[in-house]
Amino acid sequence: MPRLHAGKRLAWLACLLALCVASAWAQVPQLPRLRVLGVGDGLPASMVNAIESDRAGFVWVGTSDGLARYDGSGFRVWRQVPGDPRTLQGNMIQALHVDARDRVWVASEFGGVSMLDGTRNGFVHWRRDSHPMLGSDDIWAFASRGDTLWLGTADAGLYRMDLRGAPAQWRPESVPGLPSPTVMALADRYGLAMPIARDVFDVTQGKRDAQDVFRGLLRSSVGDEAHPG
Repeated sequence: MPRLHAGKRLAWLACLLALCVASAWAQVPQLPRLRVLGVGDGLPASMVNAIESDRAGFVWVGTSDGLARYDGSGFRVWRQVPGDPRTLQGNMIQALHVDARDRVWVASEFGGVSMLDGTRNGFVHWRRDSHPMLGSDDIWAFASRGDTLWLGTADAGLYRMDLRGAPAQWRPESVPGLPSPTVMALADRYGLAMPIARDVFDVTQGKRDAQDVFRGLLRSSVGDEAHPG
């Protein structure tokens, strides 16, 4: 077999090295690019209070001037329309939640609870004037598990709602025994836990030390299934 000239060997080596570098570069995952979206892009307000995502991959944003859904290219916005009961009860969104059935739950300032079902055609509402069992229209937190929705209020404690059947049958029920009527956040990783003052209260097991609960959440995040406590 004829031997390659030194210059040709160098050319072949250079081509091989270029191919190896190109192949390695193609296998390196690209870092995501941060893109800032604001009012100029269709967001109804620059003050964002809550963000959720649904099963279709849409991003839902609760702002100080309405609810927005981002589809990757633009925003669709829902706002209150006076006289139209199928719209939001207010534009200051305080809490937002997407449940396992892809229903979007919204709490506007002193507007009770509003639900947008999978058709996205209009809202159904639960307010104190129409549902007196709901002790407050000032809702600050949502959580759900299965067919149960949990509501945290600013001044009337915790409520749960059984979501089986038609929405007309859903009724909020007060959960007794909490040490405070103020529930500003909810987490459902282990039962149902909420921060109250400096402690965490577990509805299913009673009050326990906050450090143990958050240590358990940390263990879960790295794959350890052991429950705290």
